[in-house]
Amino acid sequence: MLIDDFVKMHFESQGQIKRGGNKKVRLFDDYVLLAGGFKEDEIKKIILITNELKKRGIAIVPTLEYKIVYPPNDLGYARGYILQPRAKGTEIYSSGMSDEEHEKRLHDIANMNIEKIDKFISDWLDIENAGLMIDPSKTTNFFYSEDGISFIDLNLNGGKTEPLKTYFVYICGILTDYLSNFSTEKEIEYTIQIIKNVAVCFMKSGLEIKDINDIISSKQFMHSLNKAQVYSVIEFLTKEKLRSNVTSSAASPKIFDKKNEKR
Repeated sequence: MLIDDFVKMHFESQGQIKRGGNKKVRLFDDYVLLAGGFKEDEIKKIILITNELKKRGIAIVPTLEYKIVYPPNDLGYARGYILQPRAKGTEIYSSGMSDEEHEKRLHDIANMNIEKIDKFISDWLDIENAGLMIDPSKTTNFFYSEDGISFIDLNLNGGKTEPLKTYFVYICGILTDYLSNFSTEKEIEYTIQIIKNVAVCFMKSGLEIKDINDIISSKQFMHSLNKAQVYSVIEFLTKEKLRSNVTSSAASPKIFDKKNEKR
């Protein structure tokens, strides 16, 4: 098995090591070896789901192989290793970024092709509808490259999905680095543009301008945006809806399936 070679290199201290949640991560040129505890039945399901999603062109890092070293404990967790390919690009945001790198990343995402943002959103929903869970609390679970944004660190979600409004909050947060730590006027400008772009994509799938206004006027957003900036977003969306005739029954394909519609 391929994983045996990487476990051997791990013990030879080859590759770069870092921490990832409750797992130790060993980085190689094209692969990642994760050491930690996991349930074997869950890993088998994750392998099946991620391989199928990858075949469909979803931007995820699949689990390739696993190896159990110590048998399961009383809670069912075995200790061992998981092998994955390395994600393309770099973490979308990280604490190690300089101010200049952070501003450039915001700039790049603000100027992303709208189709790439659409794909990021549709990939997210495809992943969760397939039974996997994405952790939106850490930007390091998302990798950015010129091709778009990919997902790492996926777990089973037990069939739970969220309504449109929740995903809008998640995705705005990830793409803007949680609307925080702005140090320049340019960063605020880029953040507003990102919110506009994400909102346009969600409007195509039925999220109403009123819902978007309620969200970006909330305390969660208002700690970063003032009333004038919120108004500028809503004004833009209203004009965009009139210009593009964007409605919840638009002819363009919906990126969300029915289980993600407003409940």
